[in-house]
Amino acid sequence: MSSRARIPLRPTTSPGRRTANTSRSSSRAGAWATCCRSSRASRPPAGTSAWLTQRRRTAGSTSRRTASRASSRAGWWSRSEGLPGKPEQTRHTMTLSHTPFNREPRARAGAASRRTACALARGSRLNWLLLVFIPLMGVACQRADNAVDRVETPATVTTKGGVEMVLIPGGTFEMGSKRGKEDAGAVHTVSVDGFLMDKYEVTQAEYEKQGLSNPSHFKGPGLPVEQITWAQAAYYCNQRSLAEDLKACYDEATSACDFAADGYRLPTEAEWEYACRAGTTSDYSFTGGTSKLGDYAWFADNAGKKTHPVGQKKPNRWGLHDMHGNVAEWCNDAYDPNYYQGSPPANPPGPAAGKQYVLRGGSWNSAADVLRSFHRLAENPGFSDACLARDAIGFRCVRKAPSQKSP
Repeated sequence: MSSRARIPLRPTTSPGRRTANTSRSSSRAGAWATCCRSSRASRPPAGTSAWLTQRRRTAGSTSRRTASRASSRAGWWSRSEGLPGKPEQTRHTMTLSHTPFNREPRARAGAASRRTACALARGSRLNWLLLVFIPLMGVACQRADNAVDRVETPATVTTKGGVEMVLIPGGTFEMGSKRGKEDAGAVHTVSVDGFLMDKYEVTQAEYEKQGLSNPSHFKGPGLPVEQITWAQAAYYCNQRSLAEDLKACYDEATSACDFAADGYRLPTEAEWEYACRAGTTSDYSFTGGTSKLGDYAWFADNAGKKTHPVGQKKPNRWGLHDMHGNVAEWCNDAYDPNYYQGSPPANPPGPAAGKQYVLRGGSWNSAADVLRSFHRLAENPGFSDACLARDAIGFRCVRKAPSQKSP
């Protein structure tokens, strides 16, 4: 558990609040356990499977391979693209037509024909290599002029509470940018473990579902909850964890975070930037810069001075919506402008203490440069001396990725 001292979590709640206890109890007895059980959504049907279909087309014949894997953890399940009855989800597949490696074209008479045959054979070998290696790399075709963004197929899960989350694969990236402000200019290599992240910003309906009073200025069940302090966001994470019988991450007295717990928490600053970038190194999580920003984000130029329902704009390559704009999102980290200069290279937890906390992504009233993937914002966690409009601040949750057995 993080040893840094923080503000106590004392948000406004409606009657019947659950008691957040960060130590796991084997009995879970009494009214607290009853409340947790009553708020749990029903478990998924047995045998729920994720299907992956790959087609390989050869000369005159087509082979089809189908692999299935059942979820190994009760309470959540994969919602893979292309499942029958789920037209809203699509899996991007690639089919390459090729000549088999061992079937070279018949050469015609003459040197020119032989040269042509050799060229075709080399092309056949190349197509075979593309068929083998491109699916393994997990990428789709991208035009050389970068006019079309590369699209990947993220793995999604649905929690027992009915919230969609995206499985973010672990990896290494360059955090920060020389094009940013001084506090983001110390570019450094960071590795993060895989984790689950909410596909959308937490909505007002989801916030109220945990028995919490909605503080938002712009009202609507599908709108992101806003005017949220850091402590309120952390408290929601605890309530959502307990509702799904998970171990709460935050100590309510000190707000210290237990990163080993399996419950929900706010993303670290490194996790947030890694997920936002989704493998990109540009200013935004897509190509085209500010000319395409309106396709992906609600910000000062197109938001009309208000928030909008989550998920209306295009997602990034990993399927996350509204990582740019709509509402700025709280991170778990306290803010230190010099933290990048000495942060750990793997899973940096953030500074030990600070008067301000990190916000990322910009909001509906932010200029385009504030929405850049690497841009850092800082705000007092209780909104005293607020730099941003309170109705421009929200959040989304992360949690440890559940372990899965091999197929």
